[in-house]
Amino acid sequence: MEGKAYCDIYCKRITFNVKFRYVYRHFHWYSSSNNKFKQ
Repeated sequence: MEGKAYCDIYCKRITFNVKFRYVYRHFHWYSSSNNKFKQ
């Protein structure tokens, strides 16, 4: 039971990190492309 709870937390944290990294990269690319258009 304790091991499964730990796995759930760990899996959720990994999923969150992956989503955050993907969104951050996408947002960073979007803002840098916007900067190119402005200049």
